[in-house]
Amino acid sequence: MKVNLTTTILNLDGTPLVTPTGRPLDMREIVTTSLTMARSEMDPKRAWDLAKLVHLADTSEIEMPIEEVAQLKQAIKAHPWFPMVIAQAYSALESVHPDLEKKKK
Repeated sequence: MKVNLTTTILNLDGTPLVTPTGRPLDMREIVTTSLTMARSEMDPKRAWDLAKLVHLADTSEIEMPIEEVAQLKQAIKAHPWFPMVIAQAYSALESVHPDLEKKKK
């Protein structure tokens, strides 16, 4: 399934949420940070390899197996993001494949 890495996380007023360096917070940042910093059930080597792949991707989308997207969601949840970040990241992942939750069960 394709994961869009350029989706920007928004504040309640619709303005982009920004990182401490002033860049808009996007899915690429959320994915790489979650995979490298969160304590999730994903194999640490796989998480690191996937984070490097996302970080170095020169495209706006990457292809990921649906099982890895489910693991990615767990890593995002395990990181101490604010609820508005987690909710929008989940929406971005699920909008690409709306029945992700059905297949996970």
